[in-house]
Amino acid sequence: LAMTTDGTLYVADLELRMLLRIPSGSQEVEKVAALNPRGVWADSQDRIWVISQNAQQLQRVNTDGSVEVVVGERTFEFPHQVVVTDDGTAFVSDGYKKAVWKIVAGQKPELLVEGSPLDNPVGITLYDNQLVIADPRARTIFRLDPSNGQLEAWFKIEPK
Repeated sequence: LAMTTDGTLYVADLELRMLLRIPSGSQEVEKVAALNPRGVWADSQDRIWVISQNAQQLQRVNTDGSVEVVVGERTFEFPHQVVVTDDGTAFVSDGYKKAVWKIVAGQKPELLVEGSPLDNPVGITLYDNQLVIADPRARTIFRLDPSNGQLEAWFKIEPK
């Protein structure tokens, strides 16, 4: 799920392999694009970033509905989610690679952090200019400073 500043909700529908939209104040579901989405993020310009299961793994849907390919070849092993900072830098959680990727416009994706203690990073979001990463196999919520790649355990999740 991703929400734009006007309250429009975007949904990655894994079964229909579609990006769907529910405009603010509406109950109508609209098909936006057949992008085979896995994760979505609304950036500060209300563009929707989509992690796709297709070969074009990272795409952006602009406010006019046009689709731009950001990462057009298979780079990530099993991407789960994308987040984007205000300056347009994207970060992708990659479960199989046990990694977080950094994508800067005009450059190839680079590994920001890889391997232990990450085991299967899935969820990713932004909080206080840091990345927050949920890793259910490591039973940990991590914080990652995107400026230097410093990773630390924030919360350990202990089963009851």
